[in-house]
Amino acid sequence: MTGPEDIGTLVDRLGQVALECRAMIVEAHQAIKDLRQATREAEQLVATLVAPMLEERVDAEVRAGLEAYKETLRQAIDSATASVYDRFDTLANVMMGKGDAGDFEAAARRKLASRAKVPNGREAVP
Repeated sequence: MTGPEDIGTLVDRLGQVALECRAMIVEAHQAIKDLRQATREAEQLVATLVAPMLEERVDAEVRAGLEAYKETLRQAIDSATASVYDRFDTLANVMMGKGDAGDFEAAARRKLASRAKVPNGREAVP
């Protein structure tokens, strides 16, 4: 059996352990607070360093995309312009008597055939 002195010693020891635990808890809370502050600072640093690099990369990608779009648009405009000139030239030749209606019809058929493609790659016959 334990005596009253042993119980007193045990209570004192438990009190000391409780105080040590409280001190460790306070220290842990302070460490958590310090870690949160360090995390905020790291996030701000990353944002400060990455934002300009990200902006530069996005700008470069947008510029490249616009250049590709501009080239594709230029080709489409040139093709459409050539097509319009060809049609007017054909009409002008028919109107001026340099060609006959058959030439105009043949040109129209060729144009339609060049647009209409069947899945096997052959031209459709109008």
